[in-house]
Amino acid sequence: MNTVEKKALLVIIALVLPILLSSLTSVATTSPTSIQIPPITYNVTELVAADIGPGAPVIVKPGDSFNITLIAPLNISAGYIWTVAPSGSKLVLRNYTVNVVKTGATQLTIKLPQEVQDGVYDLVLVSGGSCTSVNDALICPLPYYTIPRSVTVISGLPRVLKIVENTDLHFISGQPDPIAGDLNRFSAAVVTSFLNPHLVLWLGDVGDTAAIKEYQMAQAYRYTFYYPYPVLSIPGNHDGDGKSYSKYIGPVRWYRVLGDKLLIVGIFSTESGYPSWEDLSFLAQTLETYSSIPLKLVLVHHPPFYYQGTVVSRYDDENTLKPYAPGVSTPVSSYWSNNMTAFRIFLKLVEDYNVTAVLSGHTHRDFFVNYTSTRTGTTTYFLTFTTSAHGSASYDGIGYFEIDLETGEISFPIRTPWWNGFSSKTLRPNLALNSIPVGIYIPQNNLGWSNREYIPMRMIYSQTAYVFSMENKLDWLNLSGEIVWSLPWAGDAFNSTVNTDNGGVFQVLDHIILNGRLILYARISLPYLGKISASLHIVKDTSPPNIVIKGFSRTPTLNRTIVIYIRLSDREWGIDPFSIKVWFNDQLFNYSYAPGTITTQTNEVEISLNTVLRSTATTNATLKIQVSDNSGKVSNKTFIVTYFAPQEAPQKPVYYEYPPSEVTTTSPTETPSTTTSPATTTPPETTPPPPTTSPVTAPSPFVDMTVVAVILIVTIIILMVSIYLYRRGRH
Repeated sequence: MNTVEKKALLVIIALVLPILLSSLTSVATTSPTSIQIPPITYNVTELVAADIGPGAPVIVKPGDSFNITLIAPLNISAGYIWTVAPSGSKLVLRNYTVNVVKTGATQLTIKLPQEVQDGVYDLVLVSGGSCTSVNDALICPLPYYTIPRSVTVISGLPRVLKIVENTDLHFISGQPDPIAGDLNRFSAAVVTSFLNPHLVLWLGDVGDTAAIKEYQMAQAYRYTFYYPYPVLSIPGNHDGDGKSYSKYIGPVRWYRVLGDKLLIVGIFSTESGYPSWEDLSFLAQTLETYSSIPLKLVLVHHPPFYYQGTVVSRYDDENTLKPYAPGVSTPVSSYWSNNMTAFRIFLKLVEDYNVTAVLSGHTHRDFFVNYTSTRTGTTTYFLTFTTSAHGSASYDGIGYFEIDLETGEISFPIRTPWWNGFSSKTLRPNLALNSIPVGIYIPQNNLGWSNREYIPMRMIYSQTAYVFSMENKLDWLNLSGEIVWSLPWAGDAFNSTVNTDNGGVFQVLDHIILNGRLILYARISLPYLGKISASLHIVKDTSPPNIVIKGFSRTPTLNRTIVIYIRLSDREWGIDPFSIKVWFNDQLFNYSYAPGTITTQTNEVEISLNTVLRSTATTNATLKIQVSDNSGKVSNKTFIVTYFAPQEAPQKPVYYEYPPSEVTTTSPTETPSTTTSPATTTPPETTPPPPTTSPVTAPSPFVDMTVVAVILIVTIIILMVSIYLYRRGRH
């Protein structure tokens, strides 16, 4: 190799090596797609047990045993329970081996250790089965089966039990659209956490059309935002025959006993409007078996009474308790009026066993009935609550009450300014305003109210971040408390930004990343007009959204409806669906949004515009779109679209972008407080749960290892060739 060749080679190395190293650094620090947060339904599981689930956990003491029935025979050899729970200002992993004894083909008896601490746990059943051949296919059992949030351990009951109800959640719908329902479901879950209840009740209509995806989302929400609380749920008429519900939430009828103080029974009222004979028989047998328990709650979706106030009667009083019909004055609901025999049997059970309260939903309005039996002298509260996330006669809300387990007294610690209690004096007949309002309410209600904001909250998430906001517009209620969320996550990095105003506080106390989830422990304060906006993310957002025309329903033609499809994408924190604005010929324009819900990741969304341009000659229209991502970066694009006279229309649409892309970046008005910390690790008390299968294979959120490996290999090859040629030149 002559001197000129050597110099040329050195120049090539000097030029190529920095480029390769720069590429390596760029990939290692900016690649946002190398690791991605999975969907919120990640790890949702179909239940393997028939009698427990996330909406019907067994309630036991340390050292107790309980029985479960499997849906199908499984070769279970062992099991354990685990959870992550606050201890002081820290989170700890609690994990205990349980003793599992198979007592029948589908029957298991499970015994807890004496040292187990109070809390809500996942039950994990470990399979010891071997593979079998079925129709020439090898079928192998899973190594383990998880029944999420299905074991509640309570070592001792408090004197006063705090209960919060959410009803008619109607996953994944809402009024006037599903996004309004999404906002209010999130607000209801967060406000429930502020109240820190001992029990949460879901009073039916968990789904809307009884589709499988609705219960998958319900289980995901229950696991994510109600993580530390036992949730006792019943189905309603919108849950169909209960089959889809029972696959993901739990049994359609059940009972639970809390110590020797409180019996809770849940039964199923279907589209008929009243419980079946099977449910009434189940209720009668359970009340008889546990007749010695002093306090009793019965949950049934359809309320027996459609009335606000006091009723003094008895189950067989045919003068006062007449079936509903137009023009007939009666407190009996139209639902139960379809079967007055069932109504009277139910009311007789309530009287005979001195039921403390009957809790219902369905009506999307509040009314409270103080019922006294002239036959037994007993008093029962019939409490019916408004929807938490759907169209209402008043507003969407949650109910909160306390039961004194010594005296049986029921009290309502938080009362709205419009509180009616059991009074018959209401703004409208049979329309009380007792529930705590949540979220927003857009449609006009029965009182003429519309476009009201109470506790507006939103959670939007993408493949790299969760972004949420909270605000309190109730001047009569200061909100504060602690939350424990279990969010689907990816990688080991955790970053957060927090902006607050008017006294709002969001303080991350601790976090643990475990089994593909971020368990977050935070303290929140929302006084009147307090605001919080925050993000939980694995990478920073560095680029604005992208806007492209995806297509047209047909070549734009004058005087005809033309649908324009626009794709909005953002590879990092995702599109903010509330920021989208469209102008057509300088007029603000309505659009349809897909997927139509914010329960899915917003990295790519689509809007569609139904346009009609009136003219007689081919002309151009101006289409302008503005959108922000969830970090506040704004993109604007303007397109010129040609609308042709019918006889002049070409096969393909004609449009172009003008002027070139406009991109601006905005920052929040408040100065963000940013924290970055490694994952917290806490030693388990026994063997930790087996890691779940993760959709992510990259070991770091910042490094695409495939690209890095290729760059390193190319660099090494160049260096080796250079050395070889150099030595050969010397010889």
